[in-house]
Amino acid sequence: PLEKVKEGVTAESVINNFMLKSLIVNSNEELQSKLSGIGYVETRSTSFLAQMNATLVLTTYKASPNKSALIINTEDGKTTFQKEWFNGEKGGSYAMMQPTVELTEEEVADKQHPNFPFSQLHYFTNKKNHVELLGIVEMNDLKYYKIKISEEGEEDFYFEYYNLETGLLDFSEVFKTDEEGNAVNRKMFYKDYTV
Repeated sequence: PLEKVKEGVTAESVINNFMLKSLIVNSNEELQSKLSGIGYVETRSTSFLAQMNATLVLTTYKASPNKSALIINTEDGKTTFQKEWFNGEKGGSYAMMQPTVELTEEEVADKQHPNFPFSQLHYFTNKKNHVELLGIVEMNDLKYYKIKISEEGEEDFYFEYYNLETGLLDFSEVFKTDEEGNAVNRKMFYKDYTV
């Protein structure tokens, strides 16, 4: 069951607080100054696949305006399973043992939505986004603001969980349907925020 939030707390105020805390600033003016100095953002995540007995590393890069890249490879970097890239106007992808594929016009349009340096920064500027603060949930003796993000006309959605104590985004849950109609659910944890 969800607890109600205090009066005056909104999805926008929770996300704005996250921006301040993650970039270690105290005001919106400092936030804007720091954001203008960011050249690119790199994120790394690892996952151990027991069936392969291997650790995979997912590295993503974002740069302005809307440039991005993604690489999935083994921990030692010797084997690359997937690459995706977008230079702001065109892009493509490569998957192991598959030919390189260029992005379609629809995929290009999708990637041109503002997302730099963090997608949260643009949640409230895209009129198709629905961002709703559902309440406070308790898990593992910690309390989180639970926010639901969806896009108009889409069935896919995700939840983001912002730690009440630190203000940081600790994890998210993604609920999507793949091209074959299968449910694809993913949970991502965030830590080691460094600037």
